[in-house]
Amino acid sequence: MRHLLIVSIISLLPCTAFAQLSLTTLGQAATIDFTGYTGTGLSPTPAAGQLDSNTWRITGMSDGPTTFGGTFTSGDFARGASTGGVSIGGMYAFQAAGSGNPALGVQPGSTDFTPGDATLRVQNNTGSVVTSVAFSVNRCFLNNEDRSSTLALDYSTDDTTYQAVPGISPASTPTTQTANATWVCLVVSTTISGLNIANGGFIYFRFSSDDDAGSGSRDELAIDDISITPSGSNTDAGADTGASDAGADTGTADTTTADTTADTTADSTADTGADSTVDAASADTTVDTVATDGVTADAPADSTTVDSTTVDSTPNADTSVDSTTPGGDSRVDSLVADSTVDSGATNRDSGGDGGGGGSSDSGGCCDVGHGSTRDVLSGLLVLGLLLIPVWRRRRSERA
Repeated sequence: MRHLLIVSIISLLPCTAFAQLSLTTLGQAATIDFTGYTGTGLSPTPAAGQLDSNTWRITGMSDGPTTFGGTFTSGDFARGASTGGVSIGGMYAFQAAGSGNPALGVQPGSTDFTPGDATLRVQNNTGSVVTSVAFSVNRCFLNNEDRSSTLALDYSTDDTTYQAVPGISPASTPTTQTANATWVCLVVSTTISGLNIANGGFIYFRFSSDDDAGSGSRDELAIDDISITPSGSNTDAGADTGASDAGADTGTADTTTADTTADTTADSTADTGADSTVDAASADTTVDTVATDGVTADAPADSTTVDSTTVDSTPNADTSVDSTTPGGDSRVDSLVADSTVDSGATNRDSGGDGGGGGSSDSGGCCDVGHGSTRDVLSGLLVLGLLLIPVWRRRRSERA
């Protein structure tokens, strides 16, 4: 009779459909207190008294697992409302916390929820990256049986890799039932840091249970009054999409002042200024036209050193007596090699042989040798002239 009265009271409460749970504002809690839940299943478009299957997923029931976005409104997923003390395994809306609102509960059985889990999916719609969440939940159990069960809590940001929620240890019910047992509830809370949940991303909380110790039937379990408060950085959000930080990424500082000056000014100066100065003005012009081509090096070498001094100074003089017969012309044919001189002493043999006393070449002896060579040749000529009378006298004496 008492059980029927409580169920009747619950049925008179406002019926509420539970939509997708969403984090909408940094620093503002999103909560679930299950007000209006009547244990009538899960649906992506929940009717009054149902849970949103986009938010909840249940595994471990004998009727199989649910999926996010599926419809499950019968059997193990729709056992109705109760104050506890039930014997059929499945999902219930337990009146557990004494606050007037139900809790999401389960009666484990040999083929139901041993093991099993209920996963809560929460979406980040804050417009910012969520870097931490403050989390709290009211965990309840009714110790009316002699087999204990565990209730653990894990989280994930990809629904694949889960890890224990820090600061909240798994709980276990007693192995010996309590006489006239009533619901025992305890609020546990913690902060999960080091997150990087992009806007539109999700965080998952998984409540899992299994047999722990003892034998026989199992205690009822429930969760209620879930609270999730996101934290992040408004500065991070502004850097990507907001007005205050937009200049750092897309505004004046990047495109006009910093980038343009660094890229165009520095490069053009270094490339065009340095090259043109070195190539055109200083290096090529000075070396090619002044030093090498005609002024300093070439002209002196051609006219002075090679032509007039070295070649012409070697005398090829014919100093032998020309005539071998008495009374013949005696002459000295001086410097036959004068005709080979390029420019300094060119063909100085302008005179021929002289008659009688023996004339000499008119100019060749005087210009070749320059000084000491001229003196030697003059001496040889005089000596020759002096020796001719002696030679003639001795010849006449022998005759």
